[in-house]
Amino acid sequence: MKPMQLRITSRKKLTALLCALVLISIVAIYPRQTVNFFYSTAVQITDYIHFYGYRPVKSFAIRIPASYTIHGIDVSRWQERIDWQRVAKMRDNGIRLQFAFIKAT
Repeated sequence: MKPMQLRITSRKKLTALLCALVLISIVAIYPRQTVNFFYSTAVQITDYIHFYGYRPVKSFAIRIPASYTIHGIDVSRWQERIDWQRVAKMRDNGIRLQFAFIKAT
Protein backbone atom coordinates (compact mmCIF):
# COMPACT_ATOMS: atom_id res chain seq x y z
CA MET A 1 0.00 0.00 0.00
CA LYS A 2 1.06 3.52 -0.65
CA PRO A 3 1.36 5.87 2.32
CA MET A 4 -1.56 8.04 1.09
CA GLN A 5 -3.90 5.03 0.82
CA LEU A 6 -2.86 3.90 4.28
CA ARG A 7 -3.75 7.31 5.74
CA ILE A 8 -7.16 7.37 4.03
CA THR A 9 -7.97 3.85 5.21
CA SER A 10 -6.81 4.65 8.74
CA ARG A 11 -8.83 7.87 8.73
CA LYS A 12 -11.98 6.01 7.60
CA LYS A 13 -11.52 3.40 10.31
CA LEU A 14 -10.93 6.08 12.93
CA THR A 15 -14.04 7.99 11.81
CA ALA A 16 -16.15 4.83 11.93
CA LEU A 17 -14.82 4.00 15.38
CA LEU A 18 -15.57 7.51 16.68
CA CYS A 19 -19.10 7.38 15.25
CA ALA A 20 -19.69 4.01 16.90
CA LEU A 21 -18.40 5.32 20.24
CA VAL A 22 -20.63 8.40 20.04
CA LEU A 23 -23.66 6.26 19.23
CA ILE A 24 -22.92 3.85 22.09
CA SER A 25 -22.45 6.81 24.45
CA ILE A 26 -25.79 8.32 23.45
CA VAL A 27 -27.55 4.99 23.99
CA ALA A 28 -25.88 4.60 27.39
CA ILE A 29 -26.72 8.14 28.53
CA TYR A 30 -30.23 8.41 27.03
CA PRO A 31 -31.58 4.84 26.71
CA ARG A 32 -35.30 5.68 26.81
CA GLN A 33 -35.03 8.53 24.31
CA THR A 34 -32.94 6.39 21.98
CA VAL A 35 -35.46 3.56 22.05
CA ASN A 36 -38.31 6.03 21.48
CA PHE A 37 -36.48 7.56 18.51
CA PHE A 38 -35.87 4.23 16.81
CA TYR A 39 -39.39 3.00 17.60
CA SER A 40 -41.04 6.13 16.18
CA THR A 41 -38.85 5.93 13.08
CA ALA A 42 -39.85 2.29 12.58
CA VAL A 43 -43.53 3.22 12.98
CA GLN A 44 -43.22 5.95 10.36
CA ILE A 45 -41.57 3.57 7.91
CA THR A 46 -44.22 0.92 8.59
CA ASP A 47 -47.00 3.48 8.09
CA TYR A 48 -45.47 4.55 4.80
CA ILE A 49 -45.31 0.95 3.57
CA HIS A 50 -48.75 0.05 4.96
CA PHE A 51 -50.47 3.12 3.49
CA TYR A 52 -48.94 2.83 0.03
CA GLY A 53 -51.86 3.36 -2.35
CA TYR A 54 -53.84 5.35 0.22
CA ARG A 55 -54.23 9.04 -0.43
CA PRO A 56 -54.50 11.49 2.45
CA VAL A 57 -57.73 13.47 2.74
CA LYS A 58 -56.79 16.41 4.93
CA SER A 59 -60.30 17.57 5.82
CA PHE A 60 -61.18 14.04 7.02
CA ALA A 61 -57.77 13.66 8.74
CA ILE A 62 -57.46 10.10 7.40
CA ARG A 63 -56.01 8.19 4.48
CA ILE A 64 -58.39 6.61 1.98
CA PRO A 65 -57.68 3.77 -0.47
CA ALA A 66 -57.22 5.34 -3.89
CA SER A 67 -58.80 2.43 -5.76
CA TYR A 68 -62.08 2.35 -3.78
CA THR A 69 -65.16 4.28 -4.89
CA ILE A 70 -67.23 3.98 -1.69
CA HIS A 71 -65.80 5.21 1.61
CA GLY A 72 -66.99 4.97 5.20
CA ILE A 73 -65.93 5.29 8.82
CA ASP A 74 -65.59 2.87 11.70
CA VAL A 75 -67.50 3.94 14.79
CA SER A 76 -66.74 2.36 18.14
CA ARG A 77 -67.79 2.89 21.72
CA TRP A 78 -64.44 4.57 22.43
CA GLN A 79 -65.25 7.59 20.29
CA GLU A 80 -67.04 10.69 21.52
CA ARG A 81 -70.49 11.72 20.36
CA ILE A 82 -70.76 11.84 16.60
CA ASP A 83 -72.47 14.71 14.82
CA TRP A 84 -74.12 12.70 12.04
CA GLN A 85 -75.39 15.85 10.28
CA ARG A 86 -71.82 17.08 10.00
CA VAL A 87 -70.56 13.68 8.82
CA ALA A 88 -73.25 13.62 6.12
CA LYS A 89 -72.04 17.00 4.82
CA MET A 90 -68.34 16.06 4.72
CA ARG A 91 -66.94 16.33 1.22
CA ASP A 92 -63.40 16.71 -0.06
CA ASN A 93 -62.37 16.73 -3.69
CA GLY A 94 -65.36 14.62 -4.77
CA ILE A 95 -64.96 12.16 -1.90
CA ARG A 96 -67.69 11.70 0.68
CA LEU A 97 -68.37 9.20 3.44
CA GLN A 98 -71.26 6.92 2.49
CA PHE A 99 -71.52 4.47 5.37
CA ALA A 100 -70.62 3.88 9.00
CA PHE A 101 -69.48 0.55 10.42
CA ILE A 102 -70.87 0.17 13.91
CA LYS A 103 -69.88 -2.79 16.07
CA ALA A 104 -72.44 -3.59 18.73
CA THR A 105 -71.23 -5.96 21.44
